[in-house]
Amino acid sequence: MPGSKDKTICPFFQGNDERCARRFNLQCLSEVFGQCLDEYEYCQVYHQLSVGQTDPESDADVHVAA
Repeated sequence: MPGSKDKTICPFFQGNDERCARRFNLQCLSEVFGQCLDEYEYCQVYHQLSVGQTDPESDADVHVAA
């Protein structure tokens, strides 16, 4: 349903961040389903993006190995 918020899906899932986009391929499909669509609160990129939203002074160019 459009506009609904599913708590099991990462709020950044449909964003355009390159750190997330690297995971969106067939080789990482199980990782995407396991982490991005279920347990995103354990994802380092999620935490970086969350901090970036609340702290405009944070370093937006920090990269984490996927």
